[in-house]
Amino acid sequence: MSKADEIRKPVIELCSRASFSQMKSLRTSAFEYDEDVDRSELDDDFSPDQITSSAQLRRFSNTDARVRRQSAFVIQMTKEEPFDEPEEEAALVSASPSERGPAREEAKLPQPHPLKEAMTRRKVKVEEVRQVLQSLEDLTCLEEPLDPHSKPALPRPLVVAVGDNNAELAELLVEFGAEVAKPYEGEGNFKGWIKPGASLLQSVSNRKGRFVGTMLAERLERIEAILQSSVQEDPQADELPEEDESAPSQSRSAFRAISSTWMPGELCRHTRGHPMGVYEILEHLGDGDTSTVWGGWHLESSVSVAIKIEAKSDEGGMWDEIEIMRKLRHPNVCRLFETFESETQVFMVLDLCLGGRLYDALAMDGGQTCRAPRLLRQMAEAVGCLHAHKISHRDIQLENFLLVELDAPVEEATLRLVDFTTAKDYSSGQALVTKICTPTYVAKEILTRKMEPYTEKVDVWSLGVVFFILFSGHPPFSGETDFDVLKQVKKGLWSFEPEEAWADAPAEGLDLIRHMIAPAPERFSAQQVLRHRFFACRAPKFGDFPQMYSLR
Repeated sequence: MSKADEIRKPVIELCSRASFSQMKSLRTSAFEYDEDVDRSELDDDFSPDQITSSAQLRRFSNTDARVRRQSAFVIQMTKEEPFDEPEEEAALVSASPSERGPAREEAKLPQPHPLKEAMTRRKVKVEEVRQVLQSLEDLTCLEEPLDPHSKPALPRPLVVAVGDNNAELAELLVEFGAEVAKPYEGEGNFKGWIKPGASLLQSVSNRKGRFVGTMLAERLERIEAILQSSVQEDPQADELPEEDESAPSQSRSAFRAISSTWMPGELCRHTRGHPMGVYEILEHLGDGDTSTVWGGWHLESSVSVAIKIEAKSDEGGMWDEIEIMRKLRHPNVCRLFETFESETQVFMVLDLCLGGRLYDALAMDGGQTCRAPRLLRQMAEAVGCLHAHKISHRDIQLENFLLVELDAPVEEATLRLVDFTTAKDYSSGQALVTKICTPTYVAKEILTRKMEPYTEKVDVWSLGVVFFILFSGHPPFSGETDFDVLKQVKKGLWSFEPEEAWADAPAEGLDLIRHMIAPAPERFSAQQVLRHRFFACRAPKFGDFPQMYSLR
C-alpha cells in the first residue's frame, strides 16, 4: 500500500465536559454488557493531570458490542491543515515532548501571559489576580490576549472576565487601567455573545435583556455599571448607540414571560427561590454530566413532572439551553414548564417521561430493532420542529429520545427529544462552527480540520444513523476505538451490512437512510425527510399523543 493510500490518524484533541469518573459510566458497551476502564492501560499513555481533564480517554472505550452509550464532546483541532499531512510530521505533532527529541525541546516557546495561570483556574481568585497585577511594573499585558494560540483563543483579560460574568474580576481589571471602550477584536464570538467589533458595554447591555429576573442579570447589571462608570470617566470613549424604542423592552424578554404556542394565554415563568412548596419532590430519577433529575408533582394541579437540578458551573450556557427550550412547543419535544433559581442552583421543571430512554428499552429486549414509521416519524418531527425555529440540536442520538408511556410497546410509544445542552439558535445568522462530536452519530463535515461552518443538516445525518441502528441493530460506522469510528465517519463510506440484518427491510426505508447519511449538499433537510414516501402511510396527529398539561 502506498503512502497516499494509507489511512492516517488525524491530529486532534478531544475535549469533553465529563470528568474521568463520569467517563467511566458513559463507556457502557450496550446492548450486551458493561465494563470498567482498565486504569493500567491508561497509565501507559497519559499523565495523572491528563487523566482527569482529557477526553482522549475515549479512544480506549470498548466497541465490541453493536451500539454503545456515548456522550458528546468538543473536538479542537491542534492545527488547521488537511488530513493528508506527511505521516512523520503527524507523528511528531501528536508525540509527547520526550518523544519529539532534543531539536523539538530546544525550540523557544513564547512567554505566557502573566495573568493566564490565575485567570484560567477552575475557580478564579480575585485576590490572586490582584497580587499578580501589583507585582508587575508594566501593565501593558492588560491589553494583550491571555493566549492567542489556544483553541479557542483567549482574548485580553477584561474580555475574559466579562465573558465569564465575573463582576469582581472585571472591577479589579478596570481599577488597574484595563481599556473598557476598546472593541473586541476576535475572529468570532467569545463565549457565544461578545461579538467582534462591539464594545464590551454594548455586548453586556444586549445580553442583560435576555435574562431579566435572574441572578445572572443582576451580575450583568453590575458589570454594566462598572463599564459605564469607566466609559463616563473617559472623554474619548465612544457613546453607546441610543436604544431602539421599537425593540422589545426588557420586561418582555425571554425570561420575563414567553407566550406558549401550545396553550393560549399560558406563560413560562421564572421564580427566584426553591421549588419546594410549589412541587412535591419524590424520587431520584438519574444524573447527567452536571445535573441530577428528580420526579415529583405539582401540588396545585397534581401533574407529574421531572425536575432537573443544575449547578451554576456554566451559567451562561445553562441559560442559553433554557432560552431555547422556552421557544419549543411540540408533542415530540420535551417541554419546559417553568424555572426556579437559588444562589447556587437552577431548577428546570420538565415533562416526566415514564418510559425512560429509548436506548434502554431496546437494550432490555436484547437489542431489538424497530422499523415502525410511526415511531421514526416522531423523531423526524422533533428535529423538524427545531429546524423550523432555526435551532440545531447537534447531539441527536438514541440516548436523547425518551418514551412517554411506562409500559407501551416501542412501536406504539410516544417519543420526546431531550437534552439541549449542545443546541444552538442560529436565527440571527450566526455560523455553526463548534465541533460537537458523539463518535457514532457525528456528521462527516464536522470532522474537517478547518473551522468551517456547517448547517443544521448535521442533525439529519445523526438522525439517519439513528434510523440505521433502529432498522438493523448495528451502527453504519464501527471500529475498535472511538478514534477508528471517527476515521470511518470522515471517509463517509458505509453500506447496508450485515446483509442478514437488512434482508426484509422496506426499500423505502433504505432509500430514506441513503438520503440522510449523505454528503451535506445532497443530504435531505428535515422537511424532506418528513415528506419521504416511507412516511406516506399516515402522518400522526396531535390527538395521537398524550395530552400536554398546564400547571396553572
